[in-house]
Amino acid sequence: MPKPVSVLILSWEYPPLIIGGIAPHVYELSRHLKDEWTEIHVVTNSAPQSPIFETEKGVFVHRVNSYENLTDFEDWVLQFNLAIVDYVKTQLLGNVRFDFIHAHDWLVGYAAILLRHQLNLPLVTTIHATEYGRNQGLFTPQQQGIHSIENELVSLSDKVIVCSSYMKHEVCNVHAIDEQKMEVIPNGIDLSSLQLKEPHTFQRELYAQAEERIVLFIGRLVKEKGVQVLLESAREVLLVIPDCKFIIAGRGPMLSELESIASDINSQVLFTGFIKNQEKNFLLEIADLCVFPSLYEPFGIVAIEAMGSGTPIVVSDVGGLAEIVEDGRTGLTSVPGDSYILAENILRILQDSSLASRIAEAGRTETELHYDWRSIALRTKEVYSKLSGVKL
Repeated sequence: MPKPVSVLILSWEYPPLIIGGIAPHVYELSRHLKDEWTEIHVVTNSAPQSPIFETEKGVFVHRVNSYENLTDFEDWVLQFNLAIVDYVKTQLLGNVRFDFIHAHDWLVGYAAILLRHQLNLPLVTTIHATEYGRNQGLFTPQQQGIHSIENELVSLSDKVIVCSSYMKHEVCNVHAIDEQKMEVIPNGIDLSSLQLKEPHTFQRELYAQAEERIVLFIGRLVKEKGVQVLLESAREVLLVIPDCKFIIAGRGPMLSELESIASDINSQVLFTGFIKNQEKNFLLEIADLCVFPSLYEPFGIVAIEAMGSGTPIVVSDVGGLAEIVEDGRTGLTSVPGDSYILAENILRILQDSSLASRIAEAGRTETELHYDWRSIALRTKEVYSKLSGVKL
């Protein structure tokens, strides 16, 4: 029998605090890693109406506050990381003997590095995206600072996990680290979480007219997600299919700019703002098509969710999306940034029900075979085992 091990997972976001894709990733990974021989402790940021400590599905969740309420983001990150270190040393070490630290992205980089040195533990880091990749370069002092933290974090990690081969090459090139240190483990989804729970109060007519086809985007409203490209393509689509509603679900700093771009077609575009899981599941159920026109995408978990829900997808042929989607079989791929090709692919799906059905069926099958969290947790345990020499 293997000896029980304890894993300290550090993440700046965790449900119910969901800013991007890290929170659902850490939530699902943690609960699938946990078994009778693996104890999981997640130390994360505080969230309104959430307890400082709770046990959720066997996972111990610890929420910490930054020492001060700071408006400067970089100062807040530093204080938050110091609060993590203080909490681990004063509240956990007397009760738990940790075997590994698993950090998620640069926002917990300071804490991961300090705890690695002070506790002399192996450090595994999952890089979900790089600062260089998000911005297609480093142009400001803040970006340079984030890049430096990220670089020190991956350099001092014993293993670095990324979600795609694209990200493996990016991290190796941007941070000049040995490929032998890298492990590619995709993100996953829990198919049961995509089921719409009854009863619910959602109504299709609140989103689109009965005769309107629905094209759905879900994600953060930031430049790299390419919503501006989708809105440009919407004009071309509406010339052919006037009864079409483009639903943009999510929030982010580009909202005002995107609303301005869509001002001449605003009757056919709906910005929902942030949506919770149940509403997301409802929109996936009623959508004729999901579009993810990213300019930069390390993986594309929402694309996997759409495939898992049986909704046909059109994506950019970029990054992790290019590895997930096989053009013509599990989805259609477009040249990043090209609104005309994107419009053509949207029209192909909307005008060919047979093609839409084949893509939807193949996408769901692909998701079931390759993106189940149980297999992803097993592969993560294999990384831990390589570092410890003990099979978990």
